[in-house]
Amino acid sequence: MRSLTEFGKCRLSLQKLFKKAKKYGFFSMKFDNYTHKACNIIGDTERMVMLHTDWDFHTLIPQLDTVDFTDTICGFYTKELEFKIEFLDWKLNEEMEKGNTVLIVFNISNYFLFDYIGEHDYVHHCTCALFHPNQKGEYDCFYINSHGEAMMETNFYEHRISRKRKKKITFGEPLDVLCMKKYLSHFRSFTEGLVINYDKTKYHNYYGPNLQDGDNHGICFTFPVIIWYYLTTYYDTTRKLNNNIEIPSVGELLENKQLIPFIHSCFAPYDEKFEQVVMYPPNKRYSSRKYDTYCMSDKENTYSKIHQYTQLSYEDITINKQLESIIRDGNYRFIKKITHSIVSLLSQQGIRKLIE
Repeated sequence: MRSLTEFGKCRLSLQKLFKKAKKYGFFSMKFDNYTHKACNIIGDTERMVMLHTDWDFHTLIPQLDTVDFTDTICGFYTKELEFKIEFLDWKLNEEMEKGNTVLIVFNISNYFLFDYIGEHDYVHHCTCALFHPNQKGEYDCFYINSHGEAMMETNFYEHRISRKRKKKITFGEPLDVLCMKKYLSHFRSFTEGLVINYDKTKYHNYYGPNLQDGDNHGICFTFPVIIWYYLTTYYDTTRKLNNNIEIPSVGELLENKQLIPFIHSCFAPYDEKFEQVVMYPPNKRYSSRKYDTYCMSDKENTYSKIHQYTQLSYEDITINKQLESIIRDGNYRFIKKITHSIVSLLSQQGIRKLIE
């Protein structure tokens, strides 16, 4: 079975590539689909579980203060590839009591209102949350939205009243973070003694570069799957980029709350310039700890509230801007490469035979 990085240049047009992705269920918001099932075949899933669930922002956001997540369901596959549905609270709690690492994929309906030629319509989105057991016997929750730092701009929600009219509701925090806080507040009351660490900072939320910068095709579905691949393949093992730069195991990165470096390491192989910025950031000496990050001192931190909220350093934001420029200037090359790789991986003959 070929690995994710073995698939070379994509010779398909974007249109044909997306047609192939649709064929294998990548665009599907159904829990029971080929892609979700195939994810349970790749890598070492003995201590890993992938759950799919739904959020609908159109109904969730207006009632955030009183929302009840009790009836939220999730879909998953057993080790024997049997599909099942259970209440999310029960299944998540069960897996955490076993000490497993859990990746929840959120299919978010009506994520935001998109303006197109004077008319409004909702756009759907796909994000994920990673629940990782740490050495203290607690769990760390990491929320990952491919929009990265751009999440800071989504502290409002627009309700579609008609094709040309809308109503705006503004909040004091990004909607994604608010929803995670609300759900975890609910879930903690359901669990018995489980400690779940989560806050608004970069140590628990992906505030890296917007990996979909310039993407108007909607490839958000690829990111949780690629993250799952690296999580299940390199959880206990290191790997190298260009045969000389060693990346710590995923388990070590998560234990040290190095979320942004972990996501960087998942997508660096798809663009040489991206890789160079991540591995050799300006004004930072090359050290044995390739992924150590540092925050600005109080004297240096003269910037705006975003740093107080996210704990992003000046260097973090500089790297974000550089990487977004690389992705945007690549004219779809980045999104085409990652989509081609993950679609090719999951649709290869060896996996198809195990599923079909």
